[in-house]
Amino acid sequence: MGLEPKIHVYFENFLDESDTHPEKKFDEEFGRSLAYIIYDPNASGLEADTIEELKVLLCNFASEFDLSVIDEFTLEEIVEVIDIYCSSSNNSVPVF
Repeated sequence: MGLEPKIHVYFENFLDESDTHPEKKFDEEFGRSLAYIIYDPNASGLEADTIEELKVLLCNFASEFDLSVIDEFTLEEIVEVIDIYCSSSNNSVPVF
């Protein structure tokens, strides 16, 4: 799902659990709910969401990068591919 869409889930959950507030009060309360998520990642589920997202990214990376070519001389290439992968909007990398 990705963490960005997950913020929408947090927002929807906030809407389901909150009362109707004026706009300024609403922004303040939603900000507090996000702060809770960040400051208590275990109880809020953020840690589990992040771990799951990292697993997905790692699996995608491992399936797109030929891990059989790794040796002591390929460290720079691997770091470059990881940088490309992380900055890519579609998370696709060249296979070496």
